[in-house]
Order: sequence, then C-alpha cells, then structure tokens
Amino acid sequence: MITLNKFEPGIHYYMELDKKLMKLAIKLAYKGKGKTFPNPCVGSVLSDCSGKVIGRGYHRRAGLPHAEVNCINSAKGSVTGSTLYVTLEPCCFFGKTPPCTDLIITSGIRRVVIGSEDPNPKVAGRGIAQLRKAGLEVVSGVLNEETDILIEDFRKYITKGEPFITVKAAFSLDGKIAARTRDSKWISSESSRKEAHYLRGINSGILVGAGTVFTDDPSLNIRLVRGYRDPVRIIIDRDLKTRRSAKMFSLPGKHILITSRSRLSEALKRFSGLNNIKVISCSLNRARHFTWVEIFRKLGSEGLGSILVEGGSGIISSLIKQQAADKFIFFISPRLFGDSRAVPVLAGFSVKSVNSSFKLKVSEYRVIGEDIMLIGYPDYRRH
Repeated sequence: MITLNKFEPGIHYYMELDKKLMKLAIKLAYKGKGKTFPNPCVGSVLSDCSGKVIGRGYHRRAGLPHAEVNCINSAKGSVTGSTLYVTLEPCCFFGKTPPCTDLIITSGIRRVVIGSEDPNPKVAGRGIAQLRKAGLEVVSGVLNEETDILIEDFRKYITKGEPFITVKAAFSLDGKIAARTRDSKWISSESSRKEAHYLRGINSGILVGAGTVFTDDPSLNIRLVRGYRDPVRIIIDRDLKTRRSAKMFSLPGKHILITSRSRLSEALKRFSGLNNIKVISCSLNRARHFTWVEIFRKLGSEGLGSILVEGGSGIISSLIKQQAADKFIFFISPRLFGDSRAVPVLAGFSVKSVNSSFKLKVSEYRVIGEDIMLIGYPDYRRH
C-alpha cells in the first residue's frame, strides 16, 4: 500500500493564489469606480487556509463602510486564520469611518495581501506597519501595476490637489475627428460610445472648448450607461462665445465656465440668474492662451478629482504642448476620410522628425465594436 504525503503548498503556489485573488479584488474595486470620491475605489477578498473565497466586498461610496469592512462582514462564520486581499493599504486613521486596521487586527485574520500602498499622507505605509506590529503577515506590491492604475486619479488629487486629466477622442484611420462640414456623428461604433459614457461616469468633470459648445451644442450627460451621476460640465471659453441658451444649461447638474479675466464681468452678467453655473477667470499668457496648470489647480480647489477631456483638436493639442494631460484614450474607427480639409485630431501641433514626435506608452488596446480602443500615457521626457 502506497502512502501519499500530505500536500504542502510552496511559495510558487501562494504567489499564484495571491495574484488570482488580487485580480478578483481588483474586479470588485472597479464596481465602485467613479462613486467613491474623494475616497479611492478599493476591492477586497477573504480566503480561508485552503484558498477558498469566504468573503468579498468593495467600497461603494464615501462615508459608507470601506472594502475591508464589507468583505469581513460578508463572511459567514469565523475568519480566524484567514487571508485578506485588498487592492489598497488599509487605512489607519479615523475619518468618516473607523480605521480598517483595527477591525483586521481584532478579527483574527492571519495574513494580509496588499496591492498598492496608500499615497494618502495620513497613511503612507503606517497601515502596513500597524498590521505587522500586531503580528500579522503582510505582503505588499501584488499586481501593483494594476492596482496603481485603479487609484491613479486618487493619487494625483491626494498628493497635489489637482485633478487627473484623461483625454478621450474618436477618430478615423487617417486621424480625422469630423468631416469638413463638422459632421462627426458617428465616427465611432455604438460600443465605443457606450464605453465613452462609462468614462464620463467615472470622472468628476467633463471638459470641452467653447468651439465644441458653439458648433455641436452638446448635452455632455450620461445616457448609455446607468448608475452614475453626470459629471460637472466645464467649458473653456477665452473669448466668451458660449450662449446663455446652450442646451447643457437647461439640464440638471453643475457647470463651470473658464474665461479670461478681461471677460469676467461680461460673463457674470450674461449668466446671471443661472444657479447651476459658476464662472471662473484665469490669466492668459503672452500668446493669449490659458495656462493649464492654473486652470487645473482652480478646478482641484472646486473639488474635482478627475476630468475627462472631450475637447476638439485645439484643446487636445494645447494639452500636449503644455504637457498637462495624464492619460489618453483613443477610439480608432475603420474609416478613411481622405480629405485634407476634414477636421484633424490635432491642430497647431507639428514636429520636424520622427524622433521628436509625441509618443504614448501604450498600456492597453482592444477591439471594441468595430473600433480599436487604445489607452496610453504620455512620454513627455522626449520633449
């Protein structure tokens, strides 16, 4: 009779299990994306000593219990000796809710696996230190590239007080966002447009230029996905072209109009009586252009943690020139205009050589509907 030794999992087994359950925690965290501000979105999973999932949770809204609390409370029976997976380092201070570290320590959890350390100066490694001091085994940095993306907007806002800026554009294979007649409905597929509305939902604000408002009279609300609040609508309008009768002003929600200081009094008079619009003035440089740093600092002070830019070629080019955008999401349609007078995705932006061209570090691309969605981060070091 052959006797088999009891299976004893090794380091490789735990590494793979940690990655598998962290992926599940990340998936849970995205359920709260766009709904937890000013808190980060966080997901959590609890497993027993055999690796079986016995609890799961995510942070739903600011002021409500954190992901770890929801996860632990979802478990049936004792959690003693279990492993907690959480996409972000547990908090260790009293805010609107008690510290998560206290509950983790008193619950009997043996091991904690963390994705990203919390960039919040109130935490910043202190949560991990508290858990280790209490005798818990802590592993950090598991799938941290993915968990860092999850909190990229929170990281910038909590450390700099400025919103995370994502540029979104849909264009043809030859780089056109509209025909020469300014017709652009629809370059991208329905699936891409639905994804674009999801992007609106997970951002605090949506930004366009006055030209877009004047030409298209957009609503800039969320129609193709459910469960999200409309973002704050932001208009960049140096010369005060925006009409009081613009469609978006009749819709519920907050609006912010950025204009030049010389136009401030005129703007206040034009939009007087509209309670859902705030006018903010910013200075112009010698070329009579706004400085994005000033604009985004002021929008950050308005409580906006992330902004989706849906502006035209002028806005996008300006952001690239001033190195002010953090992320780009492009929907590339299988269309060709073949018309030099069609509207390009960039305007007033040119380079003299391939080596000096603007380049993205592509993090993801996938087929969505008939289009290709490309996500990338700017490589400003080349300029």
